[in-house]
Amino acid sequence: MEFKRARNDNQVTQRRQEILDACKKLLLENGYEDTTLLDVSKLISVGRTTIYNYFPTKEDMFLELCVNECKPIIEEMNDLYDKASKSDPYQSFYDMIITLLKKYKYLFEYYAIYVAKVFGKASEDSIKDFKDNVSTPFREAYGKWLKLVRPDITEDKKKLYCNMLFVFYSGIHNLCHDDIAYTKVCEEFARATVLLIKNK
Repeated sequence: MEFKRARNDNQVTQRRQEILDACKKLLLENGYEDTTLLDVSKLISVGRTTIYNYFPTKEDMFLELCVNECKPIIEEMNDLYDKASKSDPYQSFYDMIITLLKKYKYLFEYYAIYVAKVFGKASEDSIKDFKDNVSTPFREAYGKWLKLVRPDITEDKKKLYCNMLFVFYSGIHNLCHDDIAYTKVCEEFARATVLLIKNK
């Protein structure tokens, strides 16, 4: 990959995206712990100091990648919400959870395992951007779904059920050694969530 110096805002945006694409490739191949800024710089044939012109730390790069990658999740949640069955909202809610957990498996996994760790090292601007563009919109979208299946749900309960999703996912990678086990555990979680909401 040839990495040319950016000379205008559009080129800066393109360079940032090239760096993020390289970061994503390495993360999927090697994992977060074994991906370094040096690895990213080598993949796109630039010096490591050039990467610092775009991202001060690996953590800032990771958070921006998460922001970009998580936008489709939120869009899909809202799209599925618009198409949800009003006659059987519980089934629609169940289907939404399964769709997201299967389709965006690696994103939920990285979110659960690494986001809390990188917050301690990333810049305040990156953390704010992440919260504004991922955490808050996701909770709002999930909250709409909870309100659909349980119109009388309180704000405290919405927060609790949203936290349950992330607590569940922060441990699921330890339970699943293959796709079959992963699917089974996700289905059990979705069923348990629906039953819990119905009975509360």
